[in-house]
Amino acid sequence: MVNHTEINPEDRQAQAASALPTIRDYMRTYGASLEGNDLKAVKVFRDYESHERLRRLQGELILVKNDKVPEETCDAIIGKKRRSKYQTYAAWASLMLQWISAPGKK
Repeated sequence: MVNHTEINPEDRQAQAASALPTIRDYMRTYGASLEGNDLKAVKVFRDYESHERLRRLQGELILVKNDKVPEETCDAIIGKKRRSKYQTYAAWASLMLQWISAPGKK
């Protein structure tokens, strides 16, 4: 009998890509262009993106921080390199939230 609840790898990638759209965009645009320097990248994001996008990023980071996002999804969007650098995705998200809230422009 075929297990219809099993998800094929392509569907998992599609789900991962749609799970955290703002973090995905941040990683592609800011995270990659600033060579993985998340402190600098999050400041640039905060300075140039709309307040609404910043709030969406914070909401998605809170989900990651609270371990509400499967590790497989985080691996696909955030990347294992950051998990290694910060020990956990939750620790990375927590730092990102602190940096967003730090005084500065906007």
